[in-house]
Amino acid sequence: MALPLFLLAHLWDRFDLGNRRALQGRGISIGPLRTHTTALVSGLLFIGIGVLFLLTDGTANLGGIIGIDADQRIQTIVGDVAASVSNTAVVFVLLVSAALVLGFRLLPRRHTRQTTGEREHEHNHG
Repeated sequence: MALPLFLLAHLWDRFDLGNRRALQGRGISIGPLRTHTTALVSGLLFIGIGVLFLLTDGTANLGGIIGIDADQRIQTIVGDVAASVSNTAVVFVLLVSAALVLGFRLLPRRHTRQTTGEREHEHNHG
């Protein structure tokens, strides 16, 4: 459930989406009502979710992508695989993964660009 949120947060920061004009919205007037387009879209989404909840008994009656039998088989297979892996192995893999990530993040990066001082030195002595 959280993976799409992490992906969205990463993309938001990477592409500076908060400063994109198309995503900032604008003030609008609907008759005597003055609002903002983001508030209007948010309100319509909440209304849509409320209607969905009313029509499906809180989404309990929504169908799934796969049937109940297939879902049960998948759960059984995943449970069997998870039971066959020891907790020690899982902790070991997580620790090694964390060490690798930290190692790559903390190691100084080699810069391929020359510094200004190196360029001046080469220019003067070259």
